[in-house]
Amino acid sequence: MSRFEKVVSDWVSSTLLPSHVQCSYAHSIDEDVNGSSDPSRRLFKVTFCKPSKSTPVPSASAHLKVFVNFENNNYLLKGYTVEGKKQLLPPSFPFNEGWVDKIVERKNQLRGKLNLVGVDLVGGSKFLDTRLPQILQKKEKEKEEMEEKKNDSGDEE
Repeated sequence: MSRFEKVVSDWVSSTLLPSHVQCSYAHSIDEDVNGSSDPSRRLFKVTFCKPSKSTPVPSASAHLKVFVNFENNNYLLKGYTVEGKKQLLPPSFPFNEGWVDKIVERKNQLRGKLNLVGVDLVGGSKFLDTRLPQILQKKEKEKEEMEEKKNDSGDEE
């Protein structure tokens, strides 16, 4: 673990998510290697998600970006941003789990509005078609029923 990463890890465990604060999300810390070309600055991503036995891979996750600089022989955490926001929050600004709830909820709402079934995601293979066969069958059946209703109502006119 680099000294930069240790600063972020210590901050997450002591300030962002101290032991006396209950957080229902699991989190992980990853360095964004493309975040800065300056060796004295580093960008880290803290990912929050809620895996469970029924959904070990959650449908959505939320991210914080954490900025760390090396200045005057010290590793300093400059601040963090919440996914979708531009404002840099100071490291002392209290974390609110409600932010993560809203981000995950918005992503799930968007996913619900988009019909991703049948979308060609990976170079010619119908990725979701192979992963969601029951949903596909249900959608195809609903589509057939809708066409039958249209045909039935069109015959009567």
